[in-house]
Amino acid sequence: MGTVLIKNNTRGIIHVRITATSEPGHEGFFDISSGETAPWNRKNWEVAFILRDDNSKTETLVVQPDAAYTIE
Repeated sequence: MGTVLIKNNTRGIIHVRITATSEPGHEGFFDISSGETAPWNRKNWEVAFILRDDNSKTETLVVQPDAAYTIE
């Protein structure tokens, strides 16, 4: 199992959900404040859904364990 890191480099809060296909793990949305980083433990490539408060847009990423992603 590896860690997926999501860093919020926006001016507002982001709401992030990462799937947990065929494994245990929280799949609900988690709030990340501006400048903060949050970890998820995942063993497979998964899909991250991001809702931004600063511009009300959504982003979708494919994420993999032991990788870090920055939302700008």
